[in-house]
Amino acid sequence: MLTFVQFLEELSKEEIGLSPSEVLQMRQRFGDKTLQMGHLREDGSMRVPVDCIIEAVRSLDSRNLSRTWSTGFTANTFSVRSCSTT
Repeated sequence: MLTFVQFLEELSKEEIGLSPSEVLQMRQRFGDKTLQMGHLREDGSMRVPVDCIIEAVRSLDSRNLSRTWSTGFTANTFSVRSCSTT
């Protein structure tokens, strides 16, 4: 779990990196639509623009966001759309 300061440091970046194992774990949990949220690299890692993450979180109202944090994310939590900031 990130500390609040670590969380803010991550959000200050343009992109957040996911390791190949994290990408695989997300694909197993949410399906291939996970691949639409970022830029998949040849080694299986993924770069996800922070703007896409912020947009997805903003799409939830506060009650749904609280419920999501307490019960965990599901495939239907966010509307995963292609989000590229090329």
